[in-house]
Amino acid sequence: MGPSFRGNSERDADFLAHSGKRVGGNDLDIALSYHGLMPLLGLGSTFKSGLPLPNQAFWQACKINDVNLQSQFYSANHARELSAQLRDVSAPDLYKRLIHLQQNKQGHQLVQQGEAAKIALSSANEFNCDLSFLDTDLYKNLSVHDLSVAVESSISQIVTLAKQAISDAATTPDVIYLTGGSAQSPLIKAALSKHLGDIKMVNGDHFGSVTAGLTKWASMLYK
Repeated sequence: MGPSFRGNSERDADFLAHSGKRVGGNDLDIALSYHGLMPLLGLGSTFKSGLPLPNQAFWQACKINDVNLQSQFYSANHARELSAQLRDVSAPDLYKRLIHLQQNKQGHQLVQQGEAAKIALSSANEFNCDLSFLDTDLYKNLSVHDLSVAVESSISQIVTLAKQAISDAATTPDVIYLTGGSAQSPLIKAALSKHLGDIKMVNGDHFGSVTAGLTKWASMLYK
């Protein structure tokens, strides 16, 4: 990368290594919504027998980027299953919120609150999520610590991918270029610094650089 490479249309020899996985901002929103908000809908509670409630329904509700899981969660059969289980749970008031969400197809609305919290917590210590669409005056205050715990697995995957690319290239990069909305997160930057050492980080246009790059590349190929 850099001015001396800018006009080259053949770039195969310029790449030393690459790695990748579909871990993005949506995954962080889902993780924070699941770990931070779903306990208000019964996640982590038990049946009257003392056995724990299965996590599957709560995960399906949050997993808005998986069409199959969403179809299962919002199916008529699943609605009947949730209603039947209501009489057996130890925290029915919480579980009724999950049923309300299922009946009104509000999974996206819940995850939007998780996304709003993730964005706010990049520059603030706390964010108050508005869940009044599930229950009157229902709010949940999430902290940077809550976000850190929820997204730990996703960030670990991102760090592993970066380390893999550097190892495969067998050289230390001069600069780490960050782009995409989630690259604004101090948690991601801190994790990269911790595991990759003192390598300079440069921020791109978080929401426009990918599109701008594709446009410039297309203009070179299709003059």
